[in-house]
Amino acid sequence: MQFSDTHQEMTNALEAGLFTGAVILVARADRILCQRAYGTLGGTGTAPVTEETLFDLASLTKVLATTPCWMVLASERPEILDEVLPRWFPQSPEDKREISPRHLLAHRSGLPAWRPYYLYSVPSGARPTFTMEKILTEPLHFSPGQGCLYSDLGFMTLAFIVEAETGTKMERVSRERIFGPLGLTEDLMFRPAGEETRTARTRGNEPPGLANDLNARALGGVAGHAGLFGTAKGVAKMAAEILASLTSARGFFDQ
Repeated sequence: MQFSDTHQEMTNALEAGLFTGAVILVARADRILCQRAYGTLGGTGTAPVTEETLFDLASLTKVLATTPCWMVLASERPEILDEVLPRWFPQSPEDKREISPRHLLAHRSGLPAWRPYYLYSVPSGARPTFTMEKILTEPLHFSPGQGCLYSDLGFMTLAFIVEAETGTKMERVSRERIFGPLGLTEDLMFRPAGEETRTARTRGNEPPGLANDLNARALGGVAGHAGLFGTAKGVAKMAAEILASLTSARGFFDQ
């Protein structure tokens, strides 16, 4: 299979300044059909992008870290998907007492799409509790299950539930229960400390490794909606594992 046209389009886009650096990867099952790197980690004077470059994956965090955590939890205890917020947050107000993880995963909770919680001055140790409390005070756009609205707040809540349910930080749960067993600890990670030489910058005037999303950054770089860094290979591998679990009983998430 030839990808010369794709390569030319990527080269043209790089020369036009549409991006600083990128990796393109096309795979079918476990076979990589095409993989090429383009550009630099942060513009003129910075190192070239390679196949091992880590990129800020932004909202792919929802699909590649938070949702897999819930796939693992649900495989062990399916009923968890339909339990409701007061199980983990007894202070949940009346309008949110019927919200379940199933609603949150499907963006059907009624929670708003986004709020700038990072603007509040809060001690770092108190930030997660503060953020969850703010989410619980937000007016719903609709009753749970009665609509659909893509929501960062919903996935932030899912990560807080993972931590409340397991007694373990989201970063550790994803690393030890998903990325590690899949051999992806070098390809998918939060807070890529020590990996600066292979991490693409998200903002030109800042050091590499900082999440572009400011709510995730305020939460220390680990959140349910954003904060994950990864290589193209890591993204492709996780996507293949999710597809395998959807199409057969032999995938990682069916164990």
